[in-house]
Amino acid sequence: MDNLEEILKEANECLNCKNPLCRKGCPISTNIPEFIDAIKNKNLEKAYAILQRNNIMSDICSNVCPYEEYCTRSLCKRNKRKTCSSFKIRKVCKFMGKRE
Repeated sequence: MDNLEEILKEANECLNCKNPLCRKGCPISTNIPEFIDAIKNKNLEKAYAILQRNNIMSDICSNVCPYEEYCTRSLCKRNKRKTCSSFKIRKVCKFMGKRE
């Protein structure tokens, strides 16, 4: 099981893009930058609320969403890399789903 320190490390890998393609790539338009910022600030309740804002089943979806086809794919296009293994949004979302 992931611990908070590991999740904070993952959240700090976020590129903080001016024009966040990850959000545009999300099929349900989750505010990923706001979610990651809440994690970075250790405000886990806010982070969970952001995930729940437009998807009340985010704890389940975090296990089945093909991130590599949506938000992560958008990041890869921006960074011109085939894989973006430095930032693992799935790991962060799954951690939040386990917390509630």
